[in-house]
Amino acid sequence: MEHAAKLNPTNLTNLVNMGTAYLHLGQQGEAEHALRAALTQNEQHAGAHNLFGILEIQRGREAEAQSHFLKALKCDPDLAEPYMNLGLLAQNAGDTKAAMRYYKKFLEKASPDKYREVIPKVRAALAQLEGHP
Repeated sequence: MEHAAKLNPTNLTNLVNMGTAYLHLGQQGEAEHALRAALTQNEQHAGAHNLFGILEIQRGREAEAQSHFLKALKCDPDLAEPYMNLGLLAQNAGDTKAAMRYYKKFLEKASPDKYREVIPKVRAALAQLEGHP
């Protein structure tokens, strides 16, 4: 991917994929570099904002993470993952109503094929929250 990025630094898909790989490897600086490169070319790239939000969570910066997740949804309201991420942030902050709202929106938008492993977990979290107002 790095070689492809050098050959074609305008390939946003490759930059976002590199950001994802770096996040999984725990290489936050490299992930940030790849995601900033993508957002410099297209600041409306919802996937890059969502990943940047995950990076900010890893850094312990929830407010910045929330800002990126909200930007991702502004860019693409049909993207499911930012809703789940916002639900997790809200749940961790003790905001049950917001968490439930975001989780329900995730379940509306989530593709059963793409999120088959995540959907049951979100349903369980939602059920738990609904049982504890």
